[in-house]
Amino acid sequence: MEYLRIANWEKYQHYKNRNPRWVKLYIDTFNRPNWISLDDKSKFLLLICLGIGAICDGKIPKCAKTLQKISNLRRKPDIKPLIDIGFLIPDASKMLDREEKSNKKRREEDKKPFNELTEDELFELKAMRQYELDRSRSLDS
Repeated sequence: MEYLRIANWEKYQHYKNRNPRWVKLYIDTFNRPNWISLDDKSKFLLLICLGIGAICDGKIPKCAKTLQKISNLRRKPDIKPLIDIGFLIPDASKMLDREEKSNKKRREEDKKPFNELTEDELFELKAMRQYELDRSRSLDS
């Protein structure tokens, strides 16, 4: 699977090791020409991408269907406007799954072995697991 990276990701991710994860959103973002030029759907998608980026180290799946699924959107998102303004940039590296090393035993016990999952399925699984983890931690506090 191909990924895109959020440009200047470090600017949005101030504290990297916090749970629940969060991103820094500067108010002046809403006054920038690139933001103003976007339609409302693209503005909303930009915020969704920041949320996914918080879970996946600034990486976003390029596949609209995968992005739709992990974002719980009703329609496939159009990421082209975000690419056009330079918010999303190409990322040649493959996404590393942080949980892969620490959860190897658990994966072997799953019904479908991880080595049989597609890259899309692995990405979705990681995003869903992280969402549940962050959600449970935020409910506990």
